[in-house]
Amino acid sequence: MKFTGLFVATASALCLAAPVAARAQGSLPDEVNTMAQNFASIKSLLDGSTLSDMQSLIHHGAVLLDDKSTGEAKTLILGASELLDPQVVAGVKGFLDGLGSLLDGNITAQAEAVLTGAAGLLSASNVKDIGNLLAGAQLLLDPTLLSNAKATLAGTASLLDAGTVKSIKGLIAEIDPALISNAKATLAGTASLLDAGTVKEVKSLINTIATQIANL
Repeated sequence: MKFTGLFVATASALCLAAPVAARAQGSLPDEVNTMAQNFASIKSLLDGSTLSDMQSLIHHGAVLLDDKSTGEAKTLILGASELLDPQVVAGVKGFLDGLGSLLDGNITAQAEAVLTGAAGLLSASNVKDIGNLLAGAQLLLDPTLLSNAKATLAGTASLLDAGTVKSIKGLIAEIDPALISNAKATLAGTASLLDAGTVKEVKSLINTIATQIANL
């Protein structure tokens, strides 16, 4: 209900402000027209079903924010902050620029379906599994891995060419409810994989991938 009220209030304010601006200036500025078009696109995601799913995601996500998980997340964030040097930031910026071409009308509709299905992933059991994954992920953030991650992130921008964007769109289009359902079982079993031996193997794999990307 809070999301619905906020949405209605925002829409009402925009509707009231637009005629006033139009009368004062003769026509709406280009920036306002652009905002109105964006608002119309976003509005399609804010129906009753999607709002309910978003509330469910936020409610279950809050369960993850206990003292233990917050402390573990802080450790992860502090370690990840070492990745934000100018070279990596430039690489990520290029990657994000490429993502813009993915956000057409079809992808927006498909994202709505994925969001609806994702709400079912945050059950009490899965929230616990996510907490265990978060705790285990800390073991991966050693200096060597961070160094290799920098090289990997810096090279991601070159991956988003026209062919890759087309492939990603195709992958998103293939996501269906059955895949979301299978993801629940996968998530539940993943937490048990992060033991000391598996973490060592993951580090070795990431180091190898980073070396290959650096040599491209």
